Amino acid sequence: MTPSFSCKNCGHSLIRPDIQLQQTPFNEILQSNSSVPSSSIDQISSTVSVIQDFERELDTEIHHIQGVLTELLAKRTALHSQAERLTALHHPIRRMPSELLAEIYLQCIDTPWMHDIGSGDYPVTETGDNFGQDLQWAPGRFIKLGKMPLVLSSVCALWRRVAIATSELWASISLVIEPTHEATDLLLMGLWLERAREMPLFICLTNLDLGNHFDIISDLTSILNLFVSRSEQWRAVDLLLPFDTMQHLSSIRNRLSKLEWLSIGSSDDLDEPMVMSMFEVAPQLVSFQLAENLWPVNVVIPWAQLRHCDLGCTGSPQEYLDVLHLMPALETCRMHIAFGHDTFNLNSAPLQLRHLRSLTLNDKSVEPKFLSFLTAPALRHFSMKTLSFTPEAVSYTLAPWIKSHNQIQRLTLGSDLAMGRQDSRQFMLSLLEGVPDLQQLHVLGKAASDILNAPLTAFNVLSRLQVIIVDYELNHYRGDMHMGSLDISKFLDDLSSRIGTGLRRVEIRCNAYEGQSRSQLKEGLESELPVRLAELRSAGLDITMTYLGLDFFDETAWA
Repeated sequence: MTPSFSCKNCGHSLIRPDIQLQQTPFNEILQSNSSVPSSSIDQISSTVSVIQDFERELDTEIHHIQGVLTELLAKRTALHSQAERLTALHHPIRRMPSELLAEIYLQCIDTPWMHDIGSGDYPVTETGDNFGQDLQWAPGRFIKLGKMPLVLSSVCALWRRVAIATSELWASISLVIEPTHEATDLLLMGLWLERAREMPLFICLTNLDLGNHFDIISDLTSILNLFVSRSEQWRAVDLLLPFDTMQHLSSIRNRLSKLEWLSIGSSDDLDEPMVMSMFEVAPQLVSFQLAENLWPVNVVIPWAQLRHCDLGCTGSPQEYLDVLHLMPALETCRMHIAFGHDTFNLNSAPLQLRHLRSLTLNDKSVEPKFLSFLTAPALRHFSMKTLSFTPEAVSYTLAPWIKSHNQIQRLTLGSDLAMGRQDSRQFMLSLLEGVPDLQQLHVLGKAASDILNAPLTAFNVLSRLQVIIVDYELNHYRGDMHMGSLDISKFLDDLSSRIGTGLRRVEIRCNAYEGQSRSQLKEGLESELPVRLAELRSAGLDITMTYLGLDFFDETAWA
């Protein structure tokens, strides 16, 4: 269809057919370098003048039409936007029940600071070359303020109504208390608690300002009193505050009827022994974490009713043994023994924890005497990290202890130093012989060189093994890649022999010196290694080689 350039109302042509290119007698001259006759100069000037007049007329027409076009485009854009908004009225989310929308909101709330030792996702550090890496801050603990409820309530009027009406949305509070923000914090927390209504509260309060304690206490009193006024609603609480400040929480005593999970730490070192007794009565408390700078003797809690306990890293073997005597119902326990081995009372009374199912022990010694006094007939998960597994400790303490707990299903062994003996395999395999029903084996740090230098032997001992996680040391600067003295090719050969016998998953965790790039490390690996791994996967084994949490050979993950 031929486009029309006429006005649709009057039929007037909009393209000015009255204006045409001028016919001139100068075409031949234009095609050459000949000079123009003097008699033609006036004619040329006259023709140019006419053309310029036409240009000005067309400029006026074009400007007018462009103005019309701009206005029409603006109207079209406005109409299209209006149509989109009206069409959005039919979107299914507008028909979503408020109850379902509220449930979606609740899935957006995260409490990364709350790691319950009784849950399966409790972070137990299993890698690293020093004990300090086992004591890192919990992720998300120092977020100034979790503002997700405010974000959700700012989208639109409907979302705001639903958010404000959803009390659970405001019941999780994570706040870093800073004296300079006291007024703002007090206002926001008042809003939070008001909207939480009577819901159980999940609270994380931290303060790392280690200046003048008296100034801190004065500045924090108002906001602490606000939370204390709701102590009957506390369900889970994480406190990392100056010790003197926490003493001002004394009024919560006998007002913790709903408290189930508690983590306490002091943001300053204690100069003298002090005791917090405000948590002594908490009838629902079952999970406890002793955090920074506090010893078991600093806290009075209902130990006897605890089922899950992280005793932290400040106690000695004797102190831990004494406090474990107070927890007969304990099911899950984690502790880090960094000192006090020389003061351990070898005449201590033996302890049996009948309900203990999971024990994680980081012992900064080479002689775990602590275990000699502990029995746990229901133990299923045992993790031990030490400086080194010495032949004496393995032969006289660890191997007999593990053998007496032969129902262990998941065993984690990690050390910072290798045993360094030719016969180390014999001692370490004696550990595995005590748990023939083992399903998961994690061999970390230098312990790999003591156990997995004869993987086929280890596999024969553990006929029911389903999962293996091992550390693989990559050392680009020394020009070699090794897993202790293990030949990784032989390790993969021995894995092949277990295909179809129940072994389901193998993870090889690569460790390297800080600062080494993946490309540097890749240069020293055997070229056929990716092919070998692919063959094992094709045979049905879920095997990966990871570095910094990513698949080492997955190029898309490193893009």
